Amino acid sequence: MKISVVISTYNGEKFIEDQMKSILAQTRQADEVLIFDDCSSDATVQIVDSFIRDNALQNWKLTVNERNKGWRRNFMEGLSKADGDILFTSDQDDIWFPEKLEEMSEIMQKHPEIHLLCCKAAMFFGNTPPSKDNMSATGKLIKVSKKRQFLSMDNPGCTYCFTKKLYNEAMGIWKTSFAHDAILWRAALIQDGAWIYDKPLIWWRKHAASSFTIEDGRKRNKTSRIEILDTYIEYLRALDAFANGDDSKKILKKNYDWCELRKRFYTSKNPICGLRLFGSLSLYRNLKHYLSDWVIAYFW
Repeated sequence: MKISVVISTYNGEKFIEDQMKSILAQTRQADEVLIFDDCSSDATVQIVDSFIRDNALQNWKLTVNERNKGWRRNFMEGLSKADGDILFTSDQDDIWFPEKLEEMSEIMQKHPEIHLLCCKAAMFFGNTPPSKDNMSATGKLIKVSKKRQFLSMDNPGCTYCFTKKLYNEAMGIWKTSFAHDAILWRAALIQDGAWIYDKPLIWWRKHAASSFTIEDGRKRNKTSRIEILDTYIEYLRALDAFANGDDSKKILKKNYDWCELRKRFYTSKNPICGLRLFGSLSLYRNLKHYLSDWVIAYFW
């Protein structure tokens, strides 16, 4: 089973070497590591290029985009260049545990019913991760039900590995507004192929300069929340191609109607819409998430 790792970089000079070292230190080496730089204006490209040359990494390849694509396109289009049977996506600022590739690839090989597998992530802030002592892990494989909050994203793409087949299917319905991890997770979920490995295998670095953090910080108004719901609706329409039974179609339709009603509530401020949304409480992450819709409707 051939393994590919795809890394998206952009102005990551501060942390990229730590991540590359952790990938090079894997107990099961990747067959290829593809790094796609999205027109960095700092020293990221030079650091990556030097790392590859200094370590004589014949199976590592750096590609610098001719123009900035944004992280969504950079990941999805970069994955199209990978030859692996299973693919791992990597951010530029995390640190992988040495056993990540070996353990997750072995699980994928033993369980063909798994289309996408995500491990747990141990979050840390700053430059140095804490000790792994007393880290909680059961090591169990957990199948994720598509009947849960379907649109929720509990695990970031940096924890994923998935089949090339799943990627090809997701790419067939992908739009530039779709995040790579979101479309892959939901495509696997609607096909009953999304699983969690209950063991931390990555240090997930959190910092204010990450692309996702910067982008998410701009989404604090009603207009942006409506745009997010519009994107959810696009996901649900696209995923209908994978709904291979009445149960799947009902799940997609239920979430579609929920998103449309939330949009109507935001724009109309009609309390009847808000009360009707209480009937879809199971689609919210929790009660606080539901109550936040009232705040958005009336105060944003």
